Amino acid sequence: MKRVIVIGVDFYRDNKFEYYMEELENLVVACNLKVIGRLTQKLPKIEPKYYIGTGKIVELQVLVDDLQPDIIVANNELSGSQNKNIEEILHCKVIDRTQLILEIFSSRAQSKEAKIQVSIAQLKYQKPRMSGSYSHLSGLGGGKAGTVSRGSGETQIEIDKRNILSQISLLEKELEKFVEARKLQRLKREKNILPIVSIVGYTNVGKSTLMNALVNDEKQVFEKNMLFATLDTAIRRIKLDNGLQFLLVDTVGFVSNLPHELIKAFHSTLEEIKNSDLIVHLTDLTNNDYEIHKQVVKDTLKQLNIVNIPELMVNNKVDLVGKVSEGLNISAKNKQGIDKLLIAISDNIFANYKEVKLLIPYSVMKIVTILNEYTSVTPPKYNEKGALIVANLSQWDLAKYQKYIIKE
Repeated sequence: MKRVIVIGVDFYRDNKFEYYMEELENLVVACNLKVIGRLTQKLPKIEPKYYIGTGKIVELQVLVDDLQPDIIVANNELSGSQNKNIEEILHCKVIDRTQLILEIFSSRAQSKEAKIQVSIAQLKYQKPRMSGSYSHLSGLGGGKAGTVSRGSGETQIEIDKRNILSQISLLEKELEKFVEARKLQRLKREKNILPIVSIVGYTNVGKSTLMNALVNDEKQVFEKNMLFATLDTAIRRIKLDNGLQFLLVDTVGFVSNLPHELIKAFHSTLEEIKNSDLIVHLTDLTNNDYEIHKQVVKDTLKQLNIVNIPELMVNNKVDLVGKVSEGLNISAKNKQGIDKLLIAISDNIFANYKEVKLLIPYSVMKIVTILNEYTSVTPPKYNEKGALIVANLSQWDLAKYQKYIIKE
C-alpha cells in the first residue's frame, strides 16, 4: 500500500480546518492509500509558489526524507506550477484534494455513463494545468521520482490542449445520449404521475442501505461501508400496503468541497433530485461531524439550485448511539423505524390525494388497468353501465378523470 503525507493551509476563516484535514485523510484511505504523516500551516492565503511557505517546505523536506512517502496530498487545489515546484524540491509525487476525489470516482465508476462523467471531469481539471507540468490523475500507485511528465515546448502544450478539448467534446456528445434517454424515461414516468422521493446525504451515511430496506430483495442496489460506494443513480418503485406507489431515487453522496468539475459532470444525474416531490435528507448519528455533514448537503443542494422542495430530515444508525436526536430516527440496516418513515413520506407526498368513487364505462375499461399501475384501486364492482371502483387520486388525476367521478 502506497504511503501518503497530507498537507494543508489553515486560513483562519472558520473552525472547520481540523474537520477538513480529517476528511482528507478519510479520502486518502478511500483511495487505498495509507496516511503516515501530516503537516499544516496557518496562513492568510495560499503561497503562490509552493502552496505553503518556504520555511514549511524545508520542514516538509525533512519529513519526506524521514518517512519516505510515495505521495504528498494537498488539502486545496494546486495550480500546475505549484505542483511542479513542490515535486522538483521534494522529488515526490504531489496531488491535491480534487485529484484525489477524481481518482476515487474513477475507481468507483461502474456504468458507462458514470465513467464518461468522471473522464470529462478529469480532462477539464487537467487542461488548465498542462503548462505546469501536470502529473496525470491515474496511476496513484506510481513511484516517487520521475513521475512528472515533461512537455516539449509551448507548441506541444497547445496541441495537447486541443486534443483534450476534442476528447471532452466527444465525451459530452456521448453523455448527451444518456441525458436524452433519461429525459424519455422521465416523461414516461410522468405519464403515470408517480410522486418522486430522492434520498440525499453525505457520502457513506447509508442511502443505499435505506433503499434496500424499502425495496424487494430482487431489486437491491450495491451497498458497502466506504466513501462513494456507488456513483450511479438508482430508481425503484415502492408500493405501500394501501396500494399507493412512489418512485425512490438514490443519488451519489456529497462531500465537502466537491470538485466543481465533478458537480458539472454529474449535473444530468443529479437532475433527478430537481424533479422530486420530497427530499429525504439522511444523516449519520454516529458521526461526530453530523452537523457539518448536514450543512455540506444543504450547501451542495443550493449550489445545484435545488430549492423549494419539501425536505424530510431522517437520522440513521440510531441502533449504534445511546440517545437519539430530534426528528425521525431509524436504523436502515436493522429496518428500525422504517414503518414510521414510510408514514412520514406518505403524509408528505400524498397529502393532496383524495379517495373518490368512479364509474368507468366498459368502452374505456383500460382506465382501471392504468390506475392499478400506480395508485390504490378497490376490486371493480360491475353493473350495466360499467365498473365501480374506489381510488386514491392526485389532483392531476382528479381533473383528468373528473367526468367518471360519482358525486355523493
